[in-house]
Amino acid sequence: MQASKAASILFTVVISASLLFSLSSCKEAEIVTVTNTTTKTTTQVNSINNSSTITKTVTETSTVLSTLTEILTATETVTEEPTTRTIVDDAGRTVEIPATINKVLCCGPVECILTYMLAPEKLGGWCVLPNSTEGANYFDTQYANLPVVGGWYGKSTGNYETFISLEPDLILDSYVTTVEERQNKFGSIPVVGINVFDTYDTMPQSILKLGEILGVEERAQNLVDYYTEAGNYVASVLANITEEDKVTVYYAEGDGGLSTDPSGSPHTKLIDFCGGSNVAVVEDQTGYGMTSVSMEQILLWNPDVIIIGRAADATLYDQILSDPIWGNLQAVKDGRVYLRPNNPFSWFDGPSGMNEIIGIYWMIQTLYPEFCADLDLKAKVQEFYLDFYHYSLTDADYDALMANTINTA
Repeated sequence: MQASKAASILFTVVISASLLFSLSSCKEAEIVTVTNTTTKTTTQVNSINNSSTITKTVTETSTVLSTLTEILTATETVTEEPTTRTIVDDAGRTVEIPATINKVLCCGPVECILTYMLAPEKLGGWCVLPNSTEGANYFDTQYANLPVVGGWYGKSTGNYETFISLEPDLILDSYVTTVEERQNKFGSIPVVGINVFDTYDTMPQSILKLGEILGVEERAQNLVDYYTEAGNYVASVLANITEEDKVTVYYAEGDGGLSTDPSGSPHTKLIDFCGGSNVAVVEDQTGYGMTSVSMEQILLWNPDVIIIGRAADATLYDQILSDPIWGNLQAVKDGRVYLRPNNPFSWFDGPSGMNEIIGIYWMIQTLYPEFCADLDLKAKVQEFYLDFYHYSLTDADYDALMANTINTA
């Protein structure tokens, strides 16, 4: 009789524990505190077989239930995730930004392109449509159809109301000297100054920082790894090139190709990085660049290679190859005149930024093809486009992209 009673008590304790677990799973449920009661025994206990065992079992079960209640009570407190976080931007400002970034707008194309490369799903609009409508051929439709919002770069001036109407979580500005001005205009929308392109040496730091801000650290590291591999390849090639053997380069920009930028300019850093010797000895025009030069001066420079770039007429390539004056240059005689690959973003200048990472392989092969026999440029390009332009580049795409851009001699 006593054994049955003890078993009944034990069953009640177990059911109570189950009920307590059930209640504790409800966020709003109150924790019920169970108070132990002293186990009652009578003088008959000693006359019943195993009665001491029964009494001990009931007592220990009650103790376990009490301890369990205390643990559940202690762990029931719910900690809410923070909705904001604080960073220090490249202007040295402490900025509070949302913990999770879902939509970003950019004041300039350099930061816009890098945002697209790292987190296309977070980009809320383009500063400028990638190389007009032709660039859309190298985009998934959802990205090609993003609105064009303009910005503050080069000769362009953006519209604050347009940006605000799109309700971004964050605005990026690569001109750290204007960040406070932008912040005053954008009000409560946080503006972050980010130095997205200073030198090739600081590229990894800039990429990783934006990756952390956008919450895409792994993608950022992948881009840094690609850049590092390209840089190492360039270093291996240049180890074979003496100063006297460096290829001389003229960067033809503007109307008729009669504008250029010197060594050290942000617009020609890729030439410098890949060991080219820029022939232009001109004043470095800050900002937009493009110093006007005469045909007579170009003839005196007599470059080994001509690269056609920003703001040049689409027919300049054919013009240079067919014009008898340009024909006096060594580059034309040797057939070393090249267009820069330009879709969906330029591989060289226009703008100068992380879009030039894929241009590293192209430039080193353009300047020193005899030392790049082991380079599978197509494979490198297709890898980059898939991973960072989010587009599967076919062989036909590649052939169209590279028309008149590579050394076929």
